[in-house]
Amino acid sequence: MRQKILGNIDDTIYPYKKPKWVRLSTRGLVFNNKKEVAILHIVGKDDFGQRDHYELPGGGIEENEGSLTCFKREMEEELGVVVKDINFLGIISYNYSILELQNYGLYYYANVDKVVNNNLTELEKSLFKEVVWLKIGDLIKLLNDNKVENVGKLIHKRELIAINEYVRSTKD
Repeated sequence: MRQKILGNIDDTIYPYKKPKWVRLSTRGLVFNNKKEVAILHIVGKDDFGQRDHYELPGGGIEENEGSLTCFKREMEEELGVVVKDINFLGIISYNYSILELQNYGLYYYANVDKVVNNNLTELEKSLFKEVVWLKIGDLIKLLNDNKVENVGKLIHKRELIAINEYVRSTKD
């Protein structure tokens, strides 16, 4: 099966270290009934240093888990929503030199079907300031903010690739 590569981002924020690990993850654009997209506001300190940026919900594919199952699980865990009308966008490759990690993010877009309780990990509870729902144009403006620092620069660039692909691929 062939999948579209949306982009490849090299980590220019941290000193280069050759990747020792590969991680597969899913991320996506989730729309509510007002056509707003969910974005997580990440604030705190971890292995990447100080963080204050925005990123699309998602996370790592677990052992023996398919990507679609992972996407659905991550949306429930992080946003507290069950999703429907799921579509695949493509793959974004990016690395985190500080973690010696090469990532392949499988991106989807979907709509909220129903609201449920979220199930955040302790790390997520410490870093997730809030879930913000924005119109796609406002989200693009937010992610183009050049004031973001550290890993946030990488993440904003990554998310813009996916969002711009969504806009391009869904034009009438």
